Amino acid sequence: MANYERSTVLASTAPQTLTASFVDLGSSTFIVENYKQAWLYLNVDINSTQNATVQVLSKAQDGNWYYLPVYSAGTAKTLVDPSVYELNVDADQAQVISFDVRGATEIKFQVKAGTLGSPAGIILSAELVACEWMNT
Repeated sequence: MANYERSTVLASTAPQTLTASFVDLGSSTFIVENYKQAWLYLNVDINSTQNATVQVLSKAQDGNWYYLPVYSAGTAKTLVDPSVYELNVDADQAQVISFDVRGATEIKFQVKAGTLGSPAGIILSAELVACEWMNT
């Protein structure tokens, strides 16, 4: 029996304007209980905003949300903190954020502006892709 990986697109979100406080990215949470790793693909129109920030939260069995730590960042443009991904190049950009979801059942993403500009930055699109082990 051989193991291989299969990737699945779990969701794509509508555009989200950045605010000074964290707001949910997308209208729902994402079920990831059968997956081991996930990638969030972001397309950002920064406008006059600085330091757009993304955080990933995982829902525990107790019903509370906890920060999910970073697994890796897509490029050097992303400042890596154990629980927050800051896009520290204030320019329009495409980023990929990777994180380990083993043991998680449900996750959600939140975004905010470090410094809110006028006009505010926009997450033009976000796509969540997850990977699972398959046996043959």
